[in-house]
Amino acid sequence: MSTSLTGEITTVLGALGQDAFDPGGLELLTLAGATYDDESYPGEVYRTFPHTGITVVYEKKRAAMSAQAVFLYIAPQDGASAYLTPDQLIDGLPLTTATRDDIRGFLGDAVCSEELFDIFAVEGGYLHIEFDADGALRQVTAMQEVPGL
Repeated sequence: MSTSLTGEITTVLGALGQDAFDPGGLELLTLAGATYDDESYPGEVYRTFPHTGITVVYEKKRAAMSAQAVFLYIAPQDGASAYLTPDQLIDGLPLTTATRDDIRGFLGDAVCSEELFDIFAVEGGYLHIEFDADGALRQVTAMQEVPGL
């Protein structure tokens, strides 16, 4: 069973599987901002928006690119600032103060759990919630699919 969410996460989840210039992709670009850096690899592009704490992984197929995952950095990392409005990402779940137990209580049972992350099925995809070694929330990744799951 997947959890239905509201907040900015609906924009993020709505962009999964869409091209950057499809309606959901354009809505995500509005949230992410105009400044970005691309890193291209065979079959995919990592588009980092350094001022808004967002990275989008696009799968390249011929001339089209579809969003496969969106990384939202709750803590600054790898030259990217933190996501600007973490407490607006998921309505009812203030990510600036949420503990792992708070997140589990809000999102329900994880489909996969490891020492530093939990993965939850949500309406529109999956959320990979990552913690640092001290248990602080590090990043939220929205994914269309979970590799190996």
